[in-house]
Amino acid sequence: MKSILLCLYLFALGSLAADIPTEINSDSVQDASTKSNGKESFDPASGNSIITKRAASKHGFYRLNFSPVCFSARGNLFGTVTMPSAGRLAAMKLVHRYGYVTCNKHNPIYWSHWGCGHLKDYVNVVITTSLNKILLPPNQFLKFNYQAGKWSKVPGYGANSPELILSFFHPRYVYRGHQLRVWYGEDLMNWYEGDNAGRVCFDVYASYV
Repeated sequence: MKSILLCLYLFALGSLAADIPTEINSDSVQDASTKSNGKESFDPASGNSIITKRAASKHGFYRLNFSPVCFSARGNLFGTVTMPSAGRLAAMKLVHRYGYVTCNKHNPIYWSHWGCGHLKDYVNVVITTSLNKILLPPNQFLKFNYQAGKWSKVPGYGANSPELILSFFHPRYVYRGHQLRVWYGEDLMNWYEGDNAGRVCFDVYASYV
């Protein structure tokens, strides 16, 4: 009797083993790469990337551009970026890539990243709406003698800083698709730009809160 039971037990085990697949059917498993095309939606609160995974930067700043953004020192030639999502914008950061601008093309020491060499503690970068309403820098930073040209003294930055952060005193709400312009201040205001020259290119980052 024990022999018969043992035989039945071994036969049952053999039947179960036959049902165990020896390999995984590749058609039944979805490739993880097909679940995402590399893009992510932007959520300022969660800290996700705004455009792609590589767009995310450190310290809460998110890159807005793929190719460099550029402006010239004259000729109404501004750079543009488009906000990818609505939210409370706290600051914008520009990181120099290449090029120089000047307020006096006749003197080589005047070339700079963000302004003019002889005004090393000042910058001449202005960020506006698509209607050229000035958003940054705050009016409190404008240099008194050069307000017409929109020269400003931004704490911690100067004409040749490798990067420039312009912050609001209070966050400003922006909408998805909102286009911002980045100008050389004298070019925006058509203020003594006759001897201006050059073109500078940079990456643009945004910080939401």
